[in-house]
Amino acid sequence: MVKLLLDNKANPNSKISFAYNSTSSSCLLYATANNQFETAQMLADAGATDSYMTGRWRVQYRLRQTMDNTGKVSDSSSYHSKDLNLTQNKSVITGSIAEADSDSCVDAKINGKIVDNNVDWTLEYTGDCCPGAKSSYSGKVNYNLDNVWGERIKIVGKVKPLTTPPPDCNLWIGDIEASIVEQ
Repeated sequence: MVKLLLDNKANPNSKISFAYNSTSSSCLLYATANNQFETAQMLADAGATDSYMTGRWRVQYRLRQTMDNTGKVSDSSSYHSKDLNLTQNKSVITGSIAEADSDSCVDAKINGKIVDNNVDWTLEYTGDCCPGAKSSYSGKVNYNLDNVWGERIKIVGKVKPLTTPPPDCNLWIGDIEASIVEQ
């Protein structure tokens, strides 16, 4: 049915309205949230440009370990948060750290992908703080379509080092939960 509609010039960026709670969602988000990945791919191929990952995200970290510049991994138990600015263009995610706290660097670039409902990106430090150090963020995107425009999307996953950090730098190993702060 979706193919037929798209073949007959239906707008791939159409919205679905939910009368029972007065919200709406893009067809692409609705298809992805309901694990209809073939439909989501058809919509994306037809030009759907939903960028639901674009915005400021707050990442909550539950740290289990840290890695120092010798590659030594030590147990750790702490909680931190960091805001990231993410931009989505189809399946590509780019971004930067929005602001640093006392425990982290600010100069970094983010590059990654979102495929189906899985997200993977690399955060690479580019400034004087931890230069060249890289961490992997991977997780699953969880949707709440009953409240699409409230706390609508979360990422739940893991963070781990991809490189040994430079001197005076530690990289984190642990669990993450990210939610959009502003879009």
